[in-house]
Amino acid sequence: MLDYLQESYNGSQTNMLLNSAYYCYTLKDTKTGKFYSGSRGVEGSNKHDLLVKYFTSSTVVDFKENLKKFPERYEYRIEYFKSRSDAFSAEKVFHQTHQVGQNPSFINSLTSGGTNCGAGSVLCKDDKGNTYRVTVEAFATGKHLHVSKGMMNIRTGNGIKKIYVNEFDPATHTTEFKDHVLALDTATGKTCKIPKTTFNSDLRYVGITKGKVVAYDTVTNNRVTVSQDEFNNSNGRYVGNTFGLVSVIDKATGEKKLIEKENYNKVLYKHHNTGNVVVYSLVERKIVKISKDEYQVNSCNYANLTTKVFYKVDGRFFKSKNLLNDYYRASRGKSILHVDQFGISKKFNDIETLTREEHENGKN
Repeated sequence: MLDYLQESYNGSQTNMLLNSAYYCYTLKDTKTGKFYSGSRGVEGSNKHDLLVKYFTSSTVVDFKENLKKFPERYEYRIEYFKSRSDAFSAEKVFHQTHQVGQNPSFINSLTSGGTNCGAGSVLCKDDKGNTYRVTVEAFATGKHLHVSKGMMNIRTGNGIKKIYVNEFDPATHTTEFKDHVLALDTATGKTCKIPKTTFNSDLRYVGITKGKVVAYDTVTNNRVTVSQDEFNNSNGRYVGNTFGLVSVIDKATGEKKLIEKENYNKVLYKHHNTGNVVVYSLVERKIVKISKDEYQVNSCNYANLTTKVFYKVDGRFFKSKNLLNDYYRASRGKSILHVDQFGISKKFNDIETLTREEHENGKN
């Protein structure tokens, strides 16, 4: 089979322009062996943005989703041109030469250059549901309705499907994001959308804000997200994002608000955490804020934030040696208090010791 990555658009391998990038590209899905061809114009940068900010203008939903989730599985060829029209003309020749709209080796659903060409345009629909395309500039006027307006993505056994919002039935349909989370892949450094079950069971994935802090930048006077190291070594530039403020509940209205600390009057306000505690949930595997009443009733399901080690026996988690000892004495007739916390699982092979980090990252 012909390798279309070797087929040239007769452009340049390096961009000679300083403040823009007009390019044609060919993508290859290394898993399926299929290709996708297109062109693109970037203003204000001399570098292409394929698989960085731009993930093609394809209307094939699963293809675009895979581009964003698994960019490492795609190989590509980039060729630069002096203008957007030059890039589009080269794309047109390439498409017509290889008939990409009908060629089974291509994911493209259309061949560029015909009346249905999608380059630089937006697919819209009228009030009768008829579809048509307009230029990006015309669409920006707000006079046209996007073809996907009023529609949503759902998950099916065959992948992602679009339906009208008013057709959605929670009893039979599953939303695109249900039971999925946005995570950071520590192996690639990229963010991805994965099933919660994968997130909870694979230590490769962590929350996208793990190791980051929401802070107040005293130089720019803005709220920013920075790494924990940046926050700790900022020499006072970054402070807590509510620096100088306190979160309260207005006793008269019940409204939660931020006020300046000097205006905190206990007659008018109560602290937003009054009656609440911040603890680690054994069930949810994360830090949560709950009422003191909830904690007192279900204290076995929560641990103090200083708790670093948990124990597991008979499928049950214990947050302290004392609680574990009570259970073990009742079920086995043995005490574990005389054994070091990290030596318990060696002394008693039916007890597993987990750090909180292991438990938080899904270890069972």
